Amino acid sequence: MILTRQFRLPNYANGDEDGMLIKACAGIAGSKKTERIHQEGMH
Repeated sequence: MILTRQFRLPNYANGDEDGMLIKACAGIAGSKKTERIHQEGMH
C-alpha cells in the first residue's frame, strides 16, 4: 500500500492546521503497479 500526503483546501479552510490529508493511492485491479503509481502522481 502506498500512502500520499496531499494538501486539501477545504480541510485548511475548515480549520485544519496545515490542510494536509494522508490517503491511500487508488488502484485498478489488474493494472501494472508502476503504471498506476505514475498515473496517481500526475494528479
